Amino acid sequence: SALFSLTLESEAIMIIRIISFVLFILCIQEIPAQEERILLFENYEKGTILFKNRSKTHTLLNFDASNDNIMFKQGNEEMILTNSNQVDTAYIGGRKFIPIRNIYLECIATKHGDVYVHWNLKNTYKGKRGAYGMTTQTKVESINTAQMNYGYYENQYVDVYQLSNRNEYYLFKGDKPIVIRNEKNVLKAFPEHQDKIKEYIKENDVEFSTTMKVVGLLEYCLGL
Repeated sequence: SALFSLTLESEAIMIIRIISFVLFILCIQEIPAQEERILLFENYEKGTILFKNRSKTHTLLNFDASNDNIMFKQGNEEMILTNSNQVDTAYIGGRKFIPIRNIYLECIATKHGDVYVHWNLKNTYKGKRGAYGMTTQTKVESINTAQMNYGYYENQYVDVYQLSNRNEYYLFKGDKPIVIRNEKNVLKAFPEHQDKIKEYIKENDVEFSTTMKVVGLLEYCLGL
């Protein structure tokens, strides 16, 4: 009887692993080579995908903060996790991401409540930088002798891009979600504390292009 029970338990574990693996395979596709992506983590981190059927898969993960995708590496290939409606939670390097409709939110626990970050990072074209460091919106066609090498013109211009932060932040007051994009949204969400919030923003030099500054601000607001 004990042996029979042990066998059933082993079979159940095996079935769960198979289901988890099948779900994981169904949720991936290769990322097109031309697709621009901005990875949130410098390297692929140890992570876990927890599915809604409670099965889970452990693998190396990263987050594409430009295209809102959970990614993983299979050999030398970078792959994307699709069908987010089957995913309950993704844990990447100790950080927690949850799918909401067709986007992922990073859940950041603070001492006064959770703050949710919808990452949206883009590379914004700033122009072309010449040999002397000057950036212009259009390429200057004049050539000087310093740019000549054995009679051939050397292209001294490189495209210049700047990382642009267009994040959105979510709070929940009761069951109602509040979307925060700027200072005006924060003041509207906490109208009874506007003076204190303005003072905090000024004293802490809060800019909405700096993610952790905004998270700190929202933690402060939740504690008021």
